[in-house]
Amino acid sequence: RVQRHRLTHLQWHLRATAQRAYHLFNERSCRVLILMAEERVCHMFESFLHESLRERIIQRIYGSPVADPRNRNDLIEQALHDHKAAHEVGAIYELTEHKPVEEVESGLVNVIKACNLFLIRSLVLSEALHRKGFVCKDHHYLSLGDEAKCPFCNLPLLPVENVADEIVEIARLHGVDLTVVE
Repeated sequence: RVQRHRLTHLQWHLRATAQRAYHLFNERSCRVLILMAEERVCHMFESFLHESLRERIIQRIYGSPVADPRNRNDLIEQALHDHKAAHEVGAIYELTEHKPVEEVESGLVNVIKACNLFLIRSLVLSEALHRKGFVCKDHHYLSLGDEAKCPFCNLPLLPVENVADEIVEIARLHGVDLTVVE
């Protein structure tokens, strides 16, 4: 009877924790979830998690967080690094397998043309890309120096140190699926 009582209290606690995790996940606009707990407790906790959170778990770290001598921050950073690397590989593979090929643009000049026409839905960009260019902040128009004025407002384009930063900013403003490859 005492064990059933303790189990019931544990289940109540895990259910309340799962509900709180769901609300925090949505309030803070999180994208992934890492669980760290004893294996038995972790499996019980997962059964109480909302299904949308279960599919966002990228890693389970088994062991008591309090008794574990490993540094939690290092474990979390490693899990996030592994997830990011896998996401980058997946994005690059998806580009190589994409059909029809006519919908894929490569090269900075072609990407800028597509960006100026607001035709980008998914963008894979190298972190090492660095090139000076010009931008119209009002109309999100980019140029590598071909023209001196924005074709929409006829105002001079502003020089920028890295046109890739502007592409990322425009992509984020327009809800483009963005992957920056390191």
